[in-house]
Amino acid sequence: MGDDEVANELGRSRPSAWIWVVLVFTIVSVSAVALLFVTADDESLSPTAPGALSQMSADDVMTLARQKVAAKRSVRTLLTAREDDGETSVDLRWVRGKGFEFRQHKGALESYVLCIDDTVYMKSNAVYWAQQLGASRARKAMKLLGNRFVKLPLSQTPYTPLRDMDPFAHLPTKGIQKIASRTIDGIATVGIGDPTERPTSGRIYLADDGTHLPVLLEIVDGSRTMKFTEWGQPVDLTVPRPSMAISSDELQRQLAVG
Repeated sequence: MGDDEVANELGRSRPSAWIWVVLVFTIVSVSAVALLFVTADDESLSPTAPGALSQMSADDVMTLARQKVAAKRSVRTLLTAREDDGETSVDLRWVRGKGFEFRQHKGALESYVLCIDDTVYMKSNAVYWAQQLGASRARKAMKLLGNRFVKLPLSQTPYTPLRDMDPFAHLPTKGIQKIASRTIDGIATVGIGDPTERPTSGRIYLADDGTHLPVLLEIVDGSRTMKFTEWGQPVDLTVPRPSMAISSDELQRQLAVG
């Protein structure tokens, strides 16, 4: 295949869609269990005592937990997704009003994605490029990139849903019930779930320590888990220097050059 044909193949569906093939599954999984933030942590909610959730109804627990989540500006989430061809792990950090970043690992494949405002920056290892371009073209791409990011508009990626997200999306709006409590990483929790136990429904565990924030989300069929930590802690998202990024269009152009 000639270089022109490679460039055409890469840009067939839309100018930059070829970059995201391996990552689409991750975003589909994550966007269904996304998080909602405001611009700064709000500590005005009345504090409640440790153990209070165990005395409340499932609906009241959910209402309080939603309020607590909405009062937090940032969070770190560790996602594990299991498929027939292996396990994907994703370490995500979000900041309301600024952006997000995540690192993905699946076998030997590694990728890093940073979004600030409406611009996405991505770095991936040689395994990713070999899957996308074949061994010889991957070597050329890696040489062209060096240590630079691939840069493109957020609108040309699947990541827009990450701007506004809800950790309770896998739970029904009505008919939830409490499930068996668990201690997770030393934190006593109260569980809320879908009584129908549909395979795609979720079980969420909320800290019963006075914070009442989500600690863990599990999908009933075991396909995904999300662990929530570092609520409200500072997250440093920094735009790379211009010299450290190359646009996806420019990368395609250079790949097409003999």
